[in-house]
Amino acid sequence: MSENGTERGYSLARRFPDGAVRRGALSRVMEDWREEERWLFFSPHDDDLAIGGGLLMAIASAEGVSQRARIVTDGRMGYTSVTGADEIVRVRQEETAASFQVLGVEDYAWYGYPDSQLHLHLGRRAAAQGGQGDPHGVAGFCGLQNSCTAELRSFRPTRVFIMSSADYHPDHKLVHQEVLISLFHAGGDIWPELGPPLEETPRVYEIAAYCPFVEAPDLEIRAGAALFEKKIASIEAFASQAQIAHLVEGLRRGGPVEYVRTFPFTFYDSRRYEALFSPEGG
Repeated sequence: MSENGTERGYSLARRFPDGAVRRGALSRVMEDWREEERWLFFSPHDDDLAIGGGLLMAIASAEGVSQRARIVTDGRMGYTSVTGADEIVRVRQEETAASFQVLGVEDYAWYGYPDSQLHLHLGRRAAAQGGQGDPHGVAGFCGLQNSCTAELRSFRPTRVFIMSSADYHPDHKLVHQEVLISLFHAGGDIWPELGPPLEETPRVYEIAAYCPFVEAPDLEIRAGAALFEKKIASIEAFASQAQIAHLVEGLRRGGPVEYVRTFPFTFYDSRRYEALFSPEGG
């Protein structure tokens, strides 16, 4: 492989705060690259990752990065005809399998939370007796924070990818906030039945599918025609979604490019603000 990945039909670039741009392979543009990278993607809906990160996932697959995708909702609200409402969950699962096959992603699963009803499944609570009515139970508990914390401790990722908090869909916003608090939980001693705490906090990134980022992204992925068509094919696998053709048309206008934003996930430290009140700062 060439230093910048062009022999495989793509180029990557990272923009630094001072305006400098570094180009090269994943190992060059991603901070703190590990010999064994493990990427965990939390997707509110089954088609979000292909739309916002299909190029990135395909490149990571080609580079041998271990990837896991977890789809939070069941897609039950995605039907476009009354007669298809009863079958849409099964149909979308079949479409997801086809989409991820195109991208080279083998490790994927659904939590099964009801589409557009995530507000009813925030946090963590004891599972109902026998698990009846709980979409995704782990260690006798359910709720999105339980699911995400267990996943983080099980997979122990080096990097976590979530959809941008700016996306209009409430499911996107709620998954975003629940993953972030779950990262806090996963690194602590709370809820030991979900596994041992993370020794290190993974880096966090945002992907955009429908709306602009809150702040400018710092990673760019540009693809050649073959790789771009692979992404398009992974999106077109969701044939049950009537808006897909319109979406693909918009992606083609934008060209074979994706952007990713490194999310500034950190914890409170009062020293961050001391300079604002020092004599020199005033």
